[in-house]
Amino acid sequence: MKKLIKVILICLAAILSLLLVAIIALPFIIDPNDYKPKIIELVKDRTGRDLDIPGQIDLSVFPWLGVKLGKVELSNAKGFGEKPFAKINAVDVRVQLLPLLKKDIQVGHIELDGLQLDLQRDANGNTNWDDLIKPRKKPAVPKSKTGNGVQLAGLAVGGVSIRNAYVSWNDRQNNQSIAIESFNLDTESISGDRPVAIKLDTHFVGKKPDISGQLKFKTTASVKTKQQLFTFNNLQLSSQLQSPDLFTKNLDIKLTSDKLVLNQDKQTLHTKNLQLTSMGLKLYASGQVTQLNKQPRYQLSITSDAFSFKSFAQQVGLSLPPTADKSALTNIKLSSKLTGGMNNVSIKPLSIQLDDSSLNGHVHVTSFKQPALSYKLTVDNIDADRYLPQANRGSAKKPATPATAATSSSTIVPINLLRRLQLAGDLKINALKLKNARSKNINITSNVKNGVLRLYPLTAQMYEGNYKGNVQVDVRGKSPHYSMNESLSNINIGPLLKDVWGDDKIQGKANLNAKLTARGNDPMSIRKTLNGNASFRFENGMVKGINIAASLRKLEAKLKGLQTPKETGPLQTDFTEIKGTVQVTNGIATNNDLTAASPYIRVNGKGSANLINETLDYTVYVKYASTAKGQGGISYAQIDKTPLPVKIKGPFSKPSISVDYEYVLKSLAEEKIEKKKTEAKEKLQKKLEEKLKIDEKLKDILKF
Repeated sequence: MKKLIKVILICLAAILSLLLVAIIALPFIIDPNDYKPKIIELVKDRTGRDLDIPGQIDLSVFPWLGVKLGKVELSNAKGFGEKPFAKINAVDVRVQLLPLLKKDIQVGHIELDGLQLDLQRDANGNTNWDDLIKPRKKPAVPKSKTGNGVQLAGLAVGGVSIRNAYVSWNDRQNNQSIAIESFNLDTESISGDRPVAIKLDTHFVGKKPDISGQLKFKTTASVKTKQQLFTFNNLQLSSQLQSPDLFTKNLDIKLTSDKLVLNQDKQTLHTKNLQLTSMGLKLYASGQVTQLNKQPRYQLSITSDAFSFKSFAQQVGLSLPPTADKSALTNIKLSSKLTGGMNNVSIKPLSIQLDDSSLNGHVHVTSFKQPALSYKLTVDNIDADRYLPQANRGSAKKPATPATAATSSSTIVPINLLRRLQLAGDLKINALKLKNARSKNINITSNVKNGVLRLYPLTAQMYEGNYKGNVQVDVRGKSPHYSMNESLSNINIGPLLKDVWGDDKIQGKANLNAKLTARGNDPMSIRKTLNGNASFRFENGMVKGINIAASLRKLEAKLKGLQTPKETGPLQTDFTEIKGTVQVTNGIATNNDLTAASPYIRVNGKGSANLINETLDYTVYVKYASTAKGQGGISYAQIDKTPLPVKIKGPFSKPSISVDYEYVLKSLAEEKIEKKKTEAKEKLQKKLEEKLKIDEKLKDILKF
């Protein structure tokens, strides 16, 4: 029995030895290069393309079953040029033979050198790989009697190395191109679910837009084949980009993520602690993307560290006008949640820290193709003067005028955007400072549809009163057309003028109403085409710059030839009411019915205000009530009811006020002359009448 076993073992050993010798000798007996024509013919038959194998094919069997290929080229699709579709310099693939016999696939380190892919799309949208992915009829495969396929005991790859790969993409339909150059990829050994370290680096060049740069990527990946689950841990991507079309300086981008999971079965992508760093901006995101193979949908939470928008804008080539406050736009923080798809997004909640101001609310964009959005936003408080150009700021010492603003402003309304935009929203501002004027509880309701913007209702509280407005901008024509219906009620006008112009020339409660229209897309054009009407009423206040009572006393002294009295009271005139209407024609505001009243004066006025060059030409006519007491308790007599003209001329910001005493003196002198003439005429008439009576009596006497 022992001998039999021994003989069997010897026989088996001999057979195995012969088999081993045969396997080792096989590559020396069979030359795989002899099968090149057959391989080329098979590729031609299956794809219709030409395969060229100028390089050597080396075959190995033991202990590794493998193949080494030299240069290989696959021709391009018809109509896409003579350049090969694919080309490689060398490929080395090996599988351990003995584990393979046990259905355990142990692949060695796969090496691919000099891969070149030429990917194209023609003007009609056809690609040069369409013919390779067209479904083909598969021969019927008989069902296994056992019902079970081949079960692998294991699968492992010793790693993958790709060196000096080049992939070009030329899209003639969109006139774009990009080339990935010097592509290098290295992985650790791949076995089952074990995590695999991956490293990648490449250089790329693109046109329209012109862009180039370096890209480096590394991560640790794991794959669960049955679940089609791909997990990338500690993902790191960095890139340095150059593009004269997109930004002024080299752009450094760094993207990291603790974990990124792709579920190919469910078509979802999850990310955790994604961080983007670029141009002084740090963004943090977590969330997911679903429906990857259909219409992708995303849900993301995004926050940022504080950053300077000025610095960011400069690096991306965005030109910003200089701000009055150099520190403006240098402390921005974002926090929001985004939900949407490729053509829409919902940003709710949205929180933005803008320097010392906070904006909160939500924004919904229902369409990117034809912009359509809605919003509801609240700003706690904002000093808008910080963000205006220096020349436009309101200042108490040197107020910025609209004329100054017009010379430095460009277009006001984005015409093309408004023609396409659909918008509905509400904005609330708790406190606002603009052109040095202060207001609070501002509510602005905006609607844009079919090229018409309407701001209604517009409400605000300011200077102890209220503002209401209804503003419409129509951009359907060649230039924007504006219509405005606005009112101010119970406004404390003195502090308002003090803040805006630096001088409270008028004090009291103001009520103003205006209905105006205009055309144009810059401040000067709007003022030149401003038309409409307005009304105003000021109650229980004063006008600074002139003391009417003092002017009376001076006039009285002049008339009596006395020394002009020295006045010690304030240079102002009290009034109980000032009211009137204004007609505006092409930027010229005219008023001919001003009336003002106080306990001791009555005032009428007329004149004009040129809104184009911001100048006044106005005259107020003052009449005094008899036996009244003026400011300071000094009595004065009526002066023949002759009005005293007060002329107001000059720029809005600093008008000059003067009293025309000469007009009164001249008028009174003329009146005296006329009076004496009248008296002389009356005396002469009386004498003539007396003489006529004497003559009549003489005639009667002579008759006798």
